[in-house]
Amino acid sequence: MSILDKMEQKAQEREKEECQENIVKLFFSLENSEIDGLDEILIQIKDLSQSRVYEKIIKTSTVDRRASGTRKGTFEEGSRVRLLKSARGVLNFGGLTTNLLSSSIISLRDLALLHVYIETLYCIKTGRPNKWDDYKNIYFSRLDEQIVFSLDKFDEIELESTPKPNSEYFKNLKNVKWENKKAHKLYRNLTELMSEIQNQTLGYPTLTEYFKRFSEYKVAEELFIQLLAGCSAVNNSRDEIHEDDVIRAYKTFFKLINTDVTKYKAIHELVQGIGRHQEPSESQGYLVCGKCGRYYQLRPGESPDDFTAACECGGKLEFKETIESE
Repeated sequence: MSILDKMEQKAQEREKEECQENIVKLFFSLENSEIDGLDEILIQIKDLSQSRVYEKIIKTSTVDRRASGTRKGTFEEGSRVRLLKSARGVLNFGGLTTNLLSSSIISLRDLALLHVYIETLYCIKTGRPNKWDDYKNIYFSRLDEQIVFSLDKFDEIELESTPKPNSEYFKNLKNVKWENKKAHKLYRNLTELMSEIQNQTLGYPTLTEYFKRFSEYKVAEELFIQLLAGCSAVNNSRDEIHEDDVIRAYKTFFKLINTDVTKYKAIHELVQGIGRHQEPSESQGYLVCGKCGRYYQLRPGESPDDFTAACECGGKLEFKETIESE
């Protein structure tokens, strides 16, 4: 073993020791917080750290979950996802630039993380990449709506009792703040604990490997929990996140990752007209996103100049006369 190898091994051993110490300290601090419902959350965190489920979630969420040859949804099809349709134009898109210019802590990108988690869990449950029919189930079963409006009770509330998404709900969500310092401290302590558990679960990867593959997941999970806490506040007619909202967000998170999401099927009325792509005999061309791959088929009389140059994901739209049928 070379000197550099020995130095790296010692550095990893120190990191492992520090991680274990941090986990013990955070558990001790949280266990003595006397917050209703926190004990249940800490038990679930311990259980998660001792299973392989968390590792699968982290790794699956950081790779392409789409099966080879599976076509991507069009802009028109994406606009039929009721939750995203209601939030679009109300919530800020997200990303560093828009976040700096906005006082809102919840963005459209954060809302989209809900579908990322469902996609990830779907992929893990089936043991294979997701296919087109899977995506229809993921986006059009109304599971996303049940989670937003019922949170940790999403599997207990009748679908007919779940409200229909509307822009007013997302206007309220946009105004949610971390004005309650105790709630924000609880959120930060729990996210710090989860971060240490992630490091432990992944076998203490090197700093380079962590930032290359897994740091994005850390941020995504924190934003997802914040989204759920914000929904809890709005569902209780508040614009301020309280400690019980943080607890309910984590209850929802754990219930979701322990749920068989494949049992939720696309609702027929929501997917009518959504089928496999057919190449028209007289194509007007397509606007294709170079980042996410979604596309919009131009209609007669429409020009590429009629549309903005950027996709909702931030990618650049390019005009193409034809696209490959998948």
